[in-house]
Amino acid sequence: MSAMSPSRVLLAVVLSLLVVLHGCKGPEVSSEPSVEVDPGHDYAFAFLGSGPRASELDEEAVAAASTGHRAHIESMGAEGTLLLAGPFGAPRADASWQGLYIFDLSDIDAAYDLAGADPSIVAGLFDVVIVPWRSDVDLRPMRDRLERDKAEGAAFVPAAYVLAIGEPSALTRQALADLEADGMLICAGELGGERAGQLLLLLRAETVDEAREWLSFVDATTEWELSSLWATALLGELAAESVPSGE
Repeated sequence: MSAMSPSRVLLAVVLSLLVVLHGCKGPEVSSEPSVEVDPGHDYAFAFLGSGPRASELDEEAVAAASTGHRAHIESMGAEGTLLLAGPFGAPRADASWQGLYIFDLSDIDAAYDLAGADPSIVAGLFDVVIVPWRSDVDLRPMRDRLERDKAEGAAFVPAAYVLAIGEPSALTRQALADLEADGMLICAGELGGERAGQLLLLLRAETVDEAREWLSFVDATTEWELSSLWATALLGELAAESVPSGE
């Protein structure tokens, strides 16, 4: 059977990442964040990238890896170790990024062990880089609501978001407050590991252009890496609930 192109590999597996499941609590980060945000809900943030064999796998191998990938997501969710999963859309800050996980783990090595057991990573379809991330928002209520909906047989509803990563400036703290007041900011926090000192935001924006416009308006001094992201529609409700009544 012939090898698939990278674009067909992505098409074959992208929907398997539209799952949000259990978890939360996690890794160590600096006690002196470069931008002060509300103290901490610690997570292990995983970037899933194109694997070393993504362009070599045939359709049968992709199908097997994708089936195993979905089963592994279900297993991690049932164990309570996985909070969020979703695929990146276009555009994205890194062309190799395919999706993300947020784990409920305090040990980054343990998160690597879990991710490394994913059949899609074993097969070389995906690769993974995991770093600590301290969020100012507890994501458990979203997880709990999703699990209740799932138990009641409700359909999974995806929505578009934007992930922003940047080196924060002196204006960023006020910018976060402005974004939160406008219902744009879902959560924010500092990354650790190889991305130490960078700030990661999840934004309730449907397009990268929309997010860029808002970010440049509230803080034109910070350069942001922006990526389109798909995840559960319930994630956006965290931002909507933070907007004062009457806004």
